[in-house]
Amino acid sequence: MKILLLISSFLILFQSTAQLTYVPDNVFESFLENTFGASDGTPNNGYVLTSQLQGPGATFFNLIGSAYYVTDLTGIEDFTNLQHIYINGIGATAIDLSSIISDINYLNIQSNGPLLDLHLPNGNIGLLTVQYNSLMQNLIFGTNTATGSYPGGWSINGNNSIEEIDMSMINVVQPKSLQVTGNTLLRCFNMANGGCVVWSLCYFISNPSLYDIVVDNPNYSNLSSTWSWNEQTAYLGAPPNPYQYTISSCSNLGNNELLFDEKIPVKIVDLMGRETEYKPNTTLIYVYSDGTVEKVFKMEY
Repeated sequence: MKILLLISSFLILFQSTAQLTYVPDNVFESFLENTFGASDGTPNNGYVLTSQLQGPGATFFNLIGSAYYVTDLTGIEDFTNLQHIYINGIGATAIDLSSIISDINYLNIQSNGPLLDLHLPNGNIGLLTVQYNSLMQNLIFGTNTATGSYPGGWSINGNNSIEEIDMSMINVVQPKSLQVTGNTLLRCFNMANGGCVVWSLCYFISNPSLYDIVVDNPNYSNLSSTWSWNEQTAYLGAPPNPYQYTISSCSNLGNNELLFDEKIPVKIVDLMGRETEYKPNTTLIYVYSDGTVEKVFKMEY
C-alpha cells in the first residue's frame, strides 16, 4: 500500500511539474503519444509532454489521415526541431505551422479535403509541395519564410479553390525550381519579392484563370529561358495577350483585370461576318467569351 501511495504521489508530482502541451483532439493526442512518446500518463486527457515534442528525436512528423484522422492540430506549435513534415488526408480545416522556425528540409501538405487555410513555417524550406487540397482558399507564407538549401523545388499544384497566392514577402535565398500547375481558380500569383532572378526555373501551366503574375521585372520574366508560362505562349487570340507579367500587386488589380477570364476574345470577324485574323487599320468585330460583341478599329502607322 505504501509503495502504491508513493507511486501515485510521484505521478501527481511529475504531472504538476512537467510542462504540458494542450492537445484538444484525442486522435492527435494519441498520434503524439504513440509517435513521440509524449504521454503524460493519462490517455485522452487533452495534454502531452512538451519535452517530447522538443527533444532531439522530434524531427520527423509524418501524419497520415488513414491512420490518424486528426481534425485539430492544436499542439503542433510546440515542436521546435522539426525537419520533415508530411501531412496527408487529415480532416482539419486549418493547418498553422507559422510558429515553427526551424529549418524544414521537406514539407509536403497534400490531399487534405476539408483544409481551408494553410500557414507555412517562418523559416527556411527546402522541398515544398502543396497539392490536391481541393477546398484550400488561403496559402499564407511567413514573413521569414525562405528557400532553404536542402535539395528539391517548390510545387503548388491542383489546389482548385484558391484564387490568389502572395509570395511577395519570402526570401529567395537558394536557387529553386518553382512549379505552379493545375490550380483552376487561381487568378493572381504575386512573386515580386526582389528575388525573381534567383529562381532556377519557373513553370506555370494549366492554371486557366491565371492572367496576372506579379514579378520584379516583367521584361526579365518574358525573356528568360528559365521561365515558362504555357497559357501565355499558347494564346492565339487578338492582341493584347491577356496573360501578362506585371508589377502591380494582386490587391491593386482592378475587377476587370481579376475577372478578365469572364470576357476574352474568342473570335474576330469582318463587317461581312467572315472570320478573320487581327488586321490593323481595319474595322473588325470582336466576339467575346461572355457572348458580347465589340466593334474595334486600331490604327497603326
